Amino acid sequence: MTRARWIALVLVSLGVTAALSVNRMTLKRTVVNTPAATLEDVSALLGGARDLKLKAIDCTFMYQRDVSDHARCFASPINLEALPALLSRSLNTVGVTSGWRDDYATPGAFYAMKANPQQVIGVIVNAIADLDDSAITSKFRGYKSFVALSVDLHPRQH
Repeated sequence: MTRARWIALVLVSLGVTAALSVNRMTLKRTVVNTPAATLEDVSALLGGARDLKLKAIDCTFMYQRDVSDHARCFASPINLEALPALLSRSLNTVGVTSGWRDDYATPGAFYAMKANPQQVIGVIVNAIADLDDSAITSKFRGYKSFVALSVDLHPRQH
């Protein structure tokens, strides 16, 4: 059973609070793990949060290459305007941010992991309607936004 599936089962059976506690313990172990492991843990946290209604998707449409080693993407039926606040609820349990900002109408934030502040997760949110390619937007019927998470594979050591 994959970690994500296990976390999803915990969410269903024990509720969101218990799952967040499990994820906090999981993220603490990433102090000795790779940034990619941190990305996997944060992806599982967000993917298991019921209020976000996220569906994991392939990031290739955005990056034009395989970025599975350092990025994860999700689609959501939630409007772009509401999604950053909902994401923050989950991400604030495991990371610290100086806040969200809009760059070219794309909300984004960086979260330093509480368990290891050198590991930083970047998150951006965009409206699917803003994508220029109709072939891509047709794949996202029923979804309004997408979320992209990324991690620096070579964080600076202080």
